[in-house]
Amino acid sequence: MTNSSIIIGCNSFSGEKLAYFLKKKGIKTLGTYRRKKSKVKIKQFKLDFTKDINLKSNVKNIILISAIHKVEEFCSNEKKKL
Repeated sequence: MTNSSIIIGCNSFSGEKLAYFLKKKGIKTLGTYRRKKSKVKIKQFKLDFTKDINLKSNVKNIILISAIHKVEEFCSNEKKKL
């Protein structure tokens, strides 16, 4: 298995920095986003946790870095369907 990773939440501040770092190190990286894609030039796909996830590639590392940081944002999103 090759050295590869998936970053769940690569469009966050920390996720983008990690994606740049891994890309610079030559590690094959996939990224997920909820609203908009990251600026990093890696393969990315929109992730919906209400559906099954089928990856068509072998991934050695899964990095979960997604979160809602502001209480106000959490409260406003609570009323919306995610």
